[in-house]
Amino acid sequence: MSQNDEIVRICNEEYSKIIDYDNIVGLANGVKVVGGKNTGEKCIAIFVKEKLPTSALDPSKIIPKTINGIPTDVVQVGEIKALGLTQRIRPAMGGYSVGVVGITAGTIGCAAFNGYGLGTQHYILSNNHVLADENRAPLGSPIVQPGPIDGGVIPGDIIGNLADFEPIRFISTTRIPINIVDCAIALCPNENISSEIMWQGYINGITSPVVGLAVKKTGRTTGFTIGNILYTNATVIVGYDTGDALFVNQIITNNMSMGGDSGSLLLDKENNAVGLLFAGSSEFTVYNPIKNVLRVLNVNLA
Repeated sequence: MSQNDEIVRICNEEYSKIIDYDNIVGLANGVKVVGGKNTGEKCIAIFVKEKLPTSALDPSKIIPKTINGIPTDVVQVGEIKALGLTQRIRPAMGGYSVGVVGITAGTIGCAAFNGYGLGTQHYILSNNHVLADENRAPLGSPIVQPGPIDGGVIPGDIIGNLADFEPIRFISTTRIPINIVDCAIALCPNENISSEIMWQGYINGITSPVVGLAVKKTGRTTGFTIGNILYTNATVIVGYDTGDALFVNQIITNNMSMGGDSGSLLLDKENNAVGLLFAGSSEFTVYNPIKNVLRVLNVNLA
């Protein structure tokens, strides 16, 4: 049996002998790191909540330097917890719960900015109906992360304030106005937000939607999902609490979402931004082309 196979066997079959120690939370197949540098030496990584001096440990709880002749490497990782996109997080990443007080919750699409140098303004990007409550919230309204239904409250969970939104124009008995985007931004202290998207990393650029393009998103409710663009240049009627609205030039994928995912950023496999999720049905999910969103709000992706 090779050394690598033996490490895999220990991790898969003998873990109970190791994680029985109070402070140990896991083990893995890895490479030994000394002084922050990768040594290239294969090892069994032992994950601990806290690195403690040998003098503070019961002799029976001391991790041996080798197991079956294979070096060990003790790695402090803290307590490992299940992560939910409905929890409070700072700096907040794309994919997490957010909302203006008065709604349930939507999703942070990503970080955005305008201006340069000392004049740079930092924002989170999402939908009008997430950050501006379908045109009802006044500019400056506090935005909480997580969203209200996920426990976000004022003042403790304020992440920023509503800075701008494109009004949604609803259908009336006499008019059927055209909409292109459902989008809004909240001005945030830079330290409150990250340009990373949960489970996806950083945005590489922007691309145009093409039928058949493989795409992905991270959203507050359904997490990470993948799909394909089925239609472009779509004209659809979307139902809101306030009423129905007509949208033109939209992107449609297979169903990749549920309620609460509104605001998620649609990316291709190379992490290029494609669209902003804002609506869906049991069969489809609908997005604004990201180029239109950025043009209307006069911001850039961070």
